[in-house]
Amino acid sequence: MPLEKVTELVRCQVEKLASLLAEAGGNLHHVKLHGALYNQANRDSSLAAAAIKGISNISKELKLYALPNGCLAAAGRAAGLTVCGEGFADRRYREDGSLMPRTEPGALITDVETAVSQTMQLLSNEEIKTICIHGDGAKAVAMLQAIHRAMNHLAAETSLP
Repeated sequence: MPLEKVTELVRCQVEKLASLLAEAGGNLHHVKLHGALYNQANRDSSLAAAAIKGISNISKELKLYALPNGCLAAAGRAAGLTVCGEGFADRRYREDGSLMPRTEPGALITDVETAVSQTMQLLSNEEIKTICIHGDGAKAVAMLQAIHRAMNHLAAETSLP
């Protein structure tokens, strides 16, 4: 697919989402690419730049959720977007910081305590500002609840004198 087409498709999708939110009385404040496009744009600087151009054509005020060390985050920063580093509670990482493909054995974290542990480790990285938990996992709600409890516990501990 030509990169101009990627730019146009991303622009159209972000524009439509912003329009739907406006009709409902809301405002779009962040954008996160999804699935294969997210993963490919994190590895391919040309694809990342094309997607970021589509987002920027709608608004440079939108925040971008992306892996902090990928091509997508770099392209977002270069375009003047605020990049919020994203961590994944329920996915394993490769040594280079990229996500392990779902097709590889062990790529998905299904154990709640492992997801909590990984999340707390991710949050120790100052670049991570948001955590993703995939809603299609069988234990997504349990993970979210356990992570919420762990974060509340950490917040209570750090607020002590």
